[in-house]
Amino acid sequence: MESFTEWIQSYPNDEKAVNNFGSLYGDVCRYEQAIAKFMEARRMDPGDVIPQENLVELLPAIGKFDEGRATYEQMLRNGLDDDTPHVNMFSIAFHQNDEKEMARQIAWFDEKPNLRHEILSEEADAAAYGGHLARAHELTQQAVQSALAVGNKEQAAVWLLNAAWREQLSRLRPTVAKAKL
Repeated sequence: MESFTEWIQSYPNDEKAVNNFGSLYGDVCRYEQAIAKFMEARRMDPGDVIPQENLVELLPAIGKFDEGRATYEQMLRNGLDDDTPHVNMFSIAFHQNDEKEMARQIAWFDEKPNLRHEILSEEADAAAYGGHLARAHELTQQAVQSALAVGNKEQAAVWLLNAAWREQLSRLRPTVAKAKL
């Protein structure tokens, strides 16, 4: 954190330093401070998509789903579009039981085969949350194949690790339930 403080002091008009400081706060689960930094970075450069997509991701982490959605919608109105806000909007819609919005986000990725694996992984997580583990496994395999098809071996590995973690958690569910008795 000291490095970011020095960076900001040395270059007070560099919104990337402020945004990166926000990312560091987010990495250590200091969400309120992260959000404050992302908002500051957005004020410094309203045309930079990164601080705004970070807000779409982290506002829901503190229960501000509607603010995350509003930030996403404002981004689109301002012509700022990228894959990450669509993934995060899918997650917001999932938490708000908004199936229509989830479908809209899935459709956005249908036209982008090089990014399709991202939403397939999100769909897998949503299926697993609903107890549909076989469907989650199937969607994960599709995400892996989609990533491999565009030469993204690293992301394919991430989807496999995510699935392994998710499957291990599902195996532990009965043990956790017993411990709560």
